[in-house]
Amino acid sequence: MIMSLECGVCRQTSRRRFEVAVRGDRERRDSGWKETIVQRTVYRVMPAGQKWELREGERVVASHDRKEDLVNQARQTARDSKPSQLVIHDGEGRVEDESTYQDDPFPPAG
Repeated sequence: MIMSLECGVCRQTSRRRFEVAVRGDRERRDSGWKETIVQRTVYRVMPAGQKWELREGERVVASHDRKEDLVNQARQTARDSKPSQLVIHDGEGRVEDESTYQDDPFPPAG
């Protein structure tokens, strides 16, 4: 025989907490906080042979011999055209750094 150690009052309290949690989660979802999609301009600093290119989609916005010079220009360009995102790639094409300017969809806590 299996005995339940939970009394009726505890069960009701537990159920009420669960319902409040589910209702709160549903309200947050229904309010659209996760559904907010901001249209932003995405800039990428990418290697291009012996040079570095700043791209907006397929369009080359700028080109430099030195990555540092292009990154500085890219940061200013992204700041000037908010909302935007800057993705910096390393020499192998992997993402090295990413910055979002205005309306970050996932700001860090604290």
